[in-house]
Amino acid sequence: MTKKISARTHLHSCYVQGNEYKKDAVVVSEIIEYEDGTTEPNLKIYASPKVRFWVTQPPYRTHQDKKEFESLKCLDEYQVSYKDKDKEIFKVFNGYYPNFLTHQMKRDLYKNPYLYGGNISIEALLAMRYKKDLLAAGKTPQTPRTGFFDIEKSLLKDSLGRLPLMVFTAENKVYLAMMKSFMVESREGQRVPVTLDDIKQTVKDYIDPMVENIFKEKGKDLEEYKSRLPFHYEFYIGDHEVDMIKWIFAKMHESKTSFIGVWNLNFDIPECIKILKENGIPLEDVFADPKIREAGYAYVNYREDKKDVAHFTQKWHWLTNTAHFQFIDSTSLYSYIRVVDGKEASYALDDILKKFGLGGKLKIDKTKELENLQTADWHREMLSKYFTYYAAYAMWDGMSLQLLEWLNNDLTAMMLLCDVTPPKFFVNQTIKVTNTLYEEWLEKGYVLGTGVNVEGIRDEDLETEGGAVLEPQNLIAQGMRLFPEWPSLATHCYAWQSDLDFSAQYPTNIAVLNISKQTKVATMLSIKGKHVQKYYNPTEAIEVLGTYLITPNANGVNLGVEFFGLPNYQEMRQLFEESLSS
Repeated sequence: MTKKISARTHLHSCYVQGNEYKKDAVVVSEIIEYEDGTTEPNLKIYASPKVRFWVTQPPYRTHQDKKEFESLKCLDEYQVSYKDKDKEIFKVFNGYYPNFLTHQMKRDLYKNPYLYGGNISIEALLAMRYKKDLLAAGKTPQTPRTGFFDIEKSLLKDSLGRLPLMVFTAENKVYLAMMKSFMVESREGQRVPVTLDDIKQTVKDYIDPMVENIFKEKGKDLEEYKSRLPFHYEFYIGDHEVDMIKWIFAKMHESKTSFIGVWNLNFDIPECIKILKENGIPLEDVFADPKIREAGYAYVNYREDKKDVAHFTQKWHWLTNTAHFQFIDSTSLYSYIRVVDGKEASYALDDILKKFGLGGKLKIDKTKELENLQTADWHREMLSKYFTYYAAYAMWDGMSLQLLEWLNNDLTAMMLLCDVTPPKFFVNQTIKVTNTLYEEWLEKGYVLGTGVNVEGIRDEDLETEGGAVLEPQNLIAQGMRLFPEWPSLATHCYAWQSDLDFSAQYPTNIAVLNISKQTKVATMLSIKGKHVQKYYNPTEAIEVLGTYLITPNANGVNLGVEFFGLPNYQEMRQLFEESLSS
């Protein structure tokens, strides 16, 4: 008997372009919830998706600049095929279909002040639909299944670059793939083959007690996960990296894991891609889900984040893939979720694990002689002389990350923080705010204006000119203190806002400070005063004052000196010295 579905939770999705032989489609990774309370991961294909956009009706085309939003009453609605959307928009304004559209032509198209809702991605639109249905059913999102992936790369001269070990965890299941040619180690001066029994005994002697000890020490924090113990292990011995990769990824598909973290994604995934390409293996045959591949919608694309950043954790590398799972750079995610705490002194996994009381990297007493070696030399010695322990070390790397996830729930938090925005844009505030405002305003009878950025272009790819970047803490709790009973409470009511150019504001500023043409009370034209004109002309003073009022803690003295005629530091010192002499 077929079970009745009560709700669906959207996890992530991937749009696959069509061609003359197949339709375009969106492949959604979801969790189905049945009326009997059971759940099941599922992949759903939405073929030939349609979307809407809106155009201002002729009587209301009285403005030349873009508006933040427009009432549905003043707009004509168009529903079109998603793959032809840009061509359909072009036709509405020009009367004919274009033969092609370049990136710049699309940008020019989106600049039209009478176009609304034109650059919301199909993945975001589907997420909105799932969210609406989930709320209507009175349900909350299901918790995603999490896992972690790690590889070890040989630094030995005769096998430089080979991959002797790969590990994948899927909640409480641990999968270890080993290359047969490396399974040998030194014992009492002899080179001895390593067996699976050796590996299993080492896990029993070192890893299992470590897990047991962590659950004792972190009992309260990990209480809900005790039922998942003990960890279950599965091993594979392959003759080549391709065999190991295929086996590991088959387990990923089989486990139907939702999000797979990788501590330094831009190392592990490119290595796997490189090996598959060198051996003529199509990426889709390994990365894409088998059922999706059979349906003709397999798609894989890796994008390295090459933007210039102040810290390496600010990069967000991404693998687009049609599968249950989605890879996440756990190092970057860890940093982004804790951005208000500042940067860690070290993002080495050993240091992060110790910080949260998870013991750090696996330490084995029989390898203490290697502790003073440089990292590269340590890995060489472990691989060549202590393969059994090195395999356990690799397993613990993956398992410790799984324990860290159970403790902190970073992957689950990321999914919830994304809301309706695809996880690949998790770090892009412009896209996240745009999607949120589109969803909220549409329910109120308004449509968000189309931004000049082409759909899906990330923040760092936008063409920008100038702008002042404020520290996040300067936008936190800077509102008026309105309650005498609670003098330290800063509300979200603000006396001053700077509305120099809505389209150029940072999205967080817009949302936090409620900036828009509709919330404007008055326009400041000039600031005149003898003490002010000592520093700025009447027009220049407006922008400076706005900046000072937004960040009073950092600019309080300048505000008092330049706009209220108070003494500066030198003058205050002089007054102080005069008071002493008198």
